[in-house]
Amino acid sequence: MAIKTYVAGEILTAASTNEILANSGLVYVSTVAMTTATTNIDGCFTSTYDNYRVIIEGTSANAVSTDMRIAFRTSGVTNNTAIYYSNILFATNITGPSWAYVGAAVSAYAGVTADVHLTNGLDIFSPKLAKVTSISAQGNGFGNSLAVVGNWYSNFNAATVFDGMAIRNTNGDVFTATCTIYGYRKA
Repeated sequence: MAIKTYVAGEILTAASTNEILANSGLVYVSTVAMTTATTNIDGCFTSTYDNYRVIIEGTSANAVSTDMRIAFRTSGVTNNTAIYYSNILFATNITGPSWAYVGAAVSAYAGVTADVHLTNGLDIFSPKLAKVTSISAQGNGFGNSLAVVGNWYSNFNAATVFDGMAIRNTNGDVFTATCTIYGYRKA
């Protein structure tokens, strides 16, 4: 829906203001508490949005630093097919920078967990469309004497429609975090 362009001297009405606010870029979808090693979030992807922004913030109970992974779900069933591919670029204050490629895995790399604090921002592209679903993620975590920052680029390499996701801690430690999902408004 096109947004009206105003010219000098024109009056901005309440209806026009409401239209502008309704056409904002990111639209809140839901917030989920993460309190287990795997959190299943069903029904978060709909035909209303093609792309999503996911913010995960909180702490992980036991792990100093492990990978956070995502597997996509359809109708409450996690797709564990080994066709997730990931490129990972990260650095720690102990080991310095590293790069890795992981192919044919049963979940996509999508961030880091830590025992004191973690913040991950993920963009998920096309989960509800019959095409490859991609993830671009940035995150950081710190705990005890370790600090980790990184970028993760992953995809599910098949034209599959998903309506949810499973977020996993790779070593099975319990998450204590909040996952907030936003949809990118379509033009």
